[in-house]
Amino acid sequence: MLTDNLRVSDISRPLRSVDELDDCGSGAGTFTYTNAEPDHETSKEVTSNLLAPYIGPCLMLDLSRQQGKELTADDLMQACAFIEAESDEGFLLERVLLKTGYDGSSSDYSYLSPDAMLLLRSRSVLLVGIDSPQIDAPGQKSNEVFMRHNKISWIANLNLESTRSDRQYLLAALPLLHRRDSVVPIRAVLIDPTEAD
Repeated sequence: MLTDNLRVSDISRPLRSVDELDDCGSGAGTFTYTNAEPDHETSKEVTSNLLAPYIGPCLMLDLSRQQGKELTADDLMQACAFIEAESDEGFLLERVLLKTGYDGSSSDYSYLSPDAMLLLRSRSVLLVGIDSPQIDAPGQKSNEVFMRHNKISWIANLNLESTRSDRQYLLAALPLLHRRDSVVPIRAVLIDPTEAD
């Protein structure tokens, strides 16, 4: 969709039902996890802090050659080097989207390795988005626990099939409802000012 000089793309997968969120699979739609509940007296400030990682410039990395495989720190570094997105301070942006080529239906999907998680933390990344249905390997929760402990936000099950990789976008990803200590559905859009031809 073109809006003046901006191209806006919905990168969310549909949520079939709220009940499917607890399974965190492809049927859960695009989602994140929350373990915080705003205090009523400071709800505006707290809510703003909670949403800050989900809104702002982001970098799309193409990792489709690793589809269905573990994504290592080397994989992330090579993707960044390809577009010269790394500086002396680390990743150019604080929000990173990983396009792995997941089609939304396969049982094989890519997930982040422990060294990739450490790399993201060392580069002060605020948010990681991925098109896989999980950020962890099947049956695991270690990445989820790591991100929550290190205050790194994440979005899983994004629909990145029609997006161009290796470029910068503006991300706006907002929760559709609030569920304390649980997964939360997300509506995510990318804004690209460079494709309005």
